[in-house]
Amino acid sequence: MQKIILALIFSITCCITFSATVFAEMMLFVGNDCPHCERLEVQLEKNNFYQQFNIKQYEIYNNKDNLELYLRTSDALNYENGAVPLLVHNEKFIDGADPIFDYLNEKSPNKVKTTTLNKKDSDILNQMIKEKITTEKTFTDIPISNIRSQIIIGAIIVFGLIFMSIKFRR
Repeated sequence: MQKIILALIFSITCCITFSATVFAEMMLFVGNDCPHCERLEVQLEKNNFYQQFNIKQYEIYNNKDNLELYLRTSDALNYENGAVPLLVHNEKFIDGADPIFDYLNEKSPNKVKTTTLNKKDSDILNQMIKEKITTEKTFTDIPISNIRSQIIIGAIIVFGLIFMSIKFRR
């Protein structure tokens, strides 16, 4: 009877260990008001990565228990950067919004090809577009005197080329 109970306990323990390994979750540590975390959360939600990879998210700025878990996990993995967002998966860590997204995207059967600009680059691009729109001129915006000058210069060049070709033929 004792052997049966021990065998039953052993098999239950093995099943629990196996299922925990098979269904191991990914741990994502984030902080409230962290712009990188917010951008990553939007990307993960948009691409359904939370459900696809069984990602469990832990906010560490306002939750002491999550902060303690973050510190213990960081210590166990020898992670010394102390930054968020931080993804922990299979005893590996990946930090930073773009590296985390790239890591998950590589593992996804539905790879996403995206390009994201940070706020600074986005502002620069928007300013360049705005300046181009305001500085573009239509043909009717050019003063008539400029058009006449361009026609005269063009005519001089054409006559000069004709004259040179006649002179070199002789």
